[in-house]
Amino acid sequence: MAASIGCSASPAASVFRAHQSSTGWRPPTPSSRPAPDGDAQLPDAAAADFRIPGCPSCSGTLKPDVVFFGDSVPRERVAAAKQSIDAARALLVVGSSLMVYSGFRLVDHARQRGLPVVAINQGVTRADHLLDLKIEADCGEVLERLLGILELGK
Repeated sequence: MAASIGCSASPAASVFRAHQSSTGWRPPTPSSRPAPDGDAQLPDAAAADFRIPGCPSCSGTLKPDVVFFGDSVPRERVAAAKQSIDAARALLVVGSSLMVYSGFRLVDHARQRGLPVVAINQGVTRADHLLDLKIEADCGEVLERLLGILELGK
């Protein structure tokens, strides 16, 4: 999903596919593994030909409809997250240091509700003192093992 900075429209994925087809641009294959924050090193040539499609409604800039570091989480997303926690039996945090308050406050909310909180993360988290269990290991490996255990129980 993406949203226009100019008019808040959310164009369909077909807009991006049409833009990609018309420009001939294809995502490059990174030569190295992505960094923990999701970044990847790409050759300069890959970025040189990249063009961001404009909003079909206002021609404004489109950006991914995600919360970037330093941005505020929209109130409605915070409310929805808290509602989900209120309906849950536990909270599982995967791959987050929780150093940003927007994540930490969800753990705090779960604890205030009396829910157990488990984290899978390598390294210190801001909420270590609130966790009932912390698994210090590679998130992908732990989740794969858990999936295997759950599939065995079927």
